[in-house]
Amino acid sequence: MRAYRLLIPHLRPGIFALILGIGLMMTVDFLQLMIPRFIKGAVDALAAGKADRSVLAHYIGLILLVALLTFFLRYVWRQLIFGLARRIEEALRNRLLAHLFLLSPSFYQRRSAGDLMAHATNDLEAVRMALGMGLVSLVDSLFLGSAAIAFMVYINPYLTLVSLLPMPLIAFLTFRLSRLFHRRFEKVQAVFSALMEKIRESLVGILVVKAYNLQGRELRRLSGLSLEYLNQNLGLARITGTLFPLSLLLTNLSLAVVLWLGGTKVVRGEITLGDFVAFISYLGLLGWPMMALGWVVNLLKRGSVSLERIGRILGERPEIADRPGIVPLSRPAELIKVRGLTFRYPGREKAVLEDLNLEIPLGRSVIITGRTGSGKTTLARLLVRLYDPPPGTLFLNNRDIREVPLAQLRSTVSLVPQDPFLFSDTLRANLLFGRPEASEAELWEVLALTSLEREVRVFPDGLETIIGEKGVLLSGGQRQRLALSRALLMNPPFLILDNTLASVDLTTERHILRALPVRRRGRTTIFISHRLVGWEHLDGVFLFAEGRAAESGTHSELMKKKGRYYQLYRRQRLERELEEGVFSDAAG
Repeated sequence: MRAYRLLIPHLRPGIFALILGIGLMMTVDFLQLMIPRFIKGAVDALAAGKADRSVLAHYIGLILLVALLTFFLRYVWRQLIFGLARRIEEALRNRLLAHLFLLSPSFYQRRSAGDLMAHATNDLEAVRMALGMGLVSLVDSLFLGSAAIAFMVYINPYLTLVSLLPMPLIAFLTFRLSRLFHRRFEKVQAVFSALMEKIRESLVGILVVKAYNLQGRELRRLSGLSLEYLNQNLGLARITGTLFPLSLLLTNLSLAVVLWLGGTKVVRGEITLGDFVAFISYLGLLGWPMMALGWVVNLLKRGSVSLERIGRILGERPEIADRPGIVPLSRPAELIKVRGLTFRYPGREKAVLEDLNLEIPLGRSVIITGRTGSGKTTLARLLVRLYDPPPGTLFLNNRDIREVPLAQLRSTVSLVPQDPFLFSDTLRANLLFGRPEASEAELWEVLALTSLEREVRVFPDGLETIIGEKGVLLSGGQRQRLALSRALLMNPPFLILDNTLASVDLTTERHILRALPVRRRGRTTIFISHRLVGWEHLDGVFLFAEGRAAESGTHSELMKKKGRYYQLYRRQRLERELEEGVFSDAAG
C-alpha cells in the first residue's frame, strides 16, 4: 500500500472531478437498472392483455430517455475519470524525469537507459490503466453488481441465492491467481526493460554493427529477448485467460439453472412473466461484474507492480545535492583552489588523485596535461560536482564547493567532455541548448571562432540541418567543435575543455587557440589535453603524474627546469616537425 502514497499529491487537485465522475457513473448504472423494470411493466401489460400502443409508447419513451441520459452521463464521467488518469500519468512522468535529472552518475552506472525508458513508458501506462479503466471496472462492478442483486432479491430471494452460488468460487480463484499474477508481471516488466535496452543499444550503435557486419548476431540476440518477452506474456495471459472463461462459464450455468427454476415458477404462477424477464435481465447485468473480476485484478495488479517499480526509482536519493539552508556566493567567482585533494571512485581502493594542490584564478588560460589515468578528467568532474570531493579540498572563492548551490556552481564552472552529447535535432537547437535567447549574429560568431561557420553554410539547410542521433551526420571533429561552440555561446566564467580538440586537425586547432583569448577575455579556460606543441602561449601548465601536480608553471619556466614537461614537449615537438616536414633548432 505504501506505493499508492505516490498518487496522493496528484489525486488531490482532481479529487472533485473523481468524486463527480464516480457519482455520474453510479447514476448511469442506476439508469441501466431501471430498463429491466420498464421491460417488466411492458411484458406484464402484454401478458395481461392490457397493452395498447399508448402503453407500449410510454415504456419505449422511458427506455429511449434513459438511453439518451446514459449516453450523455457516460460521456461526461469518462472525460472526468479517464481525463484525470491521463493527467496523473503526465504528472508522474514529469516527476520521474525531474527526479532522474537529480540522481548522481553512480545511479546510471547501476541502471540501464532501456530500464528507465520502460519505467517512463510501460509502467506509467499500467498505472494510468489502473487509475482509469481499473477504477471504473472496480466501482462499476461493485455498485452495479450490488444493485442488480438487490433488485433480484426483491423479485425472488430463492432464485437470487441459486444464481449467486458460483460467486464464492470465483472470488477464491481470483484471490489465488492474483498473487501469482503479481510475480509474473514483475518478470514481464523486467524482460521488457532488457528488451528496451537492447533495442536502444542496437540503434545507437547501428554504425558499429554495420561496420563489423554483425547485423545477424544482433538480430539473434534481439530475437531471443523478444521470444522471452513473448513467453513471459503468454504465461501471464494463461492466468488472466483462466478467469474470464471461468466467470463466463459459471454465469451461463447460473442462467441455465434460473431458466429451469424460474420458468417453473412462472408456470406455477409464483412470479409473473414480467418478473421473470426482469430477473433474467438483471442476471445478464450481473454477468459483467462477475467477469470483470478477472479484468479488475489484471489492471490493478499491473498498476500496483508498476507503481512499486516507479516508487523504487523515486525512492533513490541523489548522492550529490544541496544541503538545506545553503546560500549562494555573494560575489562572482574569481578563484578555483585545490588543497590536499585525495579522491578514489566508489568501490575502488586506489586513489585517482592524491594530495593534489593547485590554484587557478579568473582570467587565466591554463592546460592540465599528463599520461592517461593521471587524474585530469577526474578533477574536471569534481570541479562541477559530478562526483563529490572530500570536504575542505575544493574551493570556489575560498568557499568549499560543497557549500555552493549546484545551480550556481555549474553555471560558473562548465565542462565540455571529450565525447560531447549532441541531440537529434537541428544545429540551431543544439547551439541554443544552454542559451536559448542568443541572437543569430552570436550563433555565427561562435561558429566562426571554431572554424565551423563555412561548413555549416555548405549544408543545404544551414542551421536548420538535423544532425541525427548523437550528431551522426557530423564528423568527430565537427561534433567536438559544435559542442565547443555551444559552450562558448554560454561563455561561463570558468570553462573546462576536456580533450575537446582531440579530433580537430592541427590547422583548425591553431585557429581556435588564437581566437579563444578574444572570446574568453577576463574569463578562465582550462584545457585538458595530451598535446603541448602550439599551446605555449597559455598562462600556466599543470603536469599531472600519479594523481599529483608533478610540475606547474609557465611553458618557459618548465622548459628551463628540464624535467618531465621538458622531455614530453621535446618529444611532441619532434613528432610535429616530422609530420609537417618543417624543422627548427628551437627547443620551445
